[in-house]
Amino acid sequence: MFKEVFRVLKPGGRFYLSTPYSNVFSRFLDPAWWFINHRHYSANDLFGLANNNGFSIERISINGGW
Repeated sequence: MFKEVFRVLKPGGRFYLSTPYSNVFSRFLDPAWWFINHRHYSANDLFGLANNNGFSIERISINGGW
C-alpha cells in the first residue's frame, strides 16, 4: 500500500494515515483483532514501512489511552 501511495502522490504531496496502535490493550479490546486478525501497528512498524517505500515521516502521534 505504501508503494502505491508513493507512486500516485504528487511531488510535495502529503499522506496522512490513521491506524490502530499495537499494544496489548488495543489488541485485546478490539473484537476485529480476535475475529478477523485486524492489524495494529507500532510506531517502529510505520517508520520501517514508510522509509522502505520512499516516504519521510514528519510526525507520528499516538492518541487515546485510558
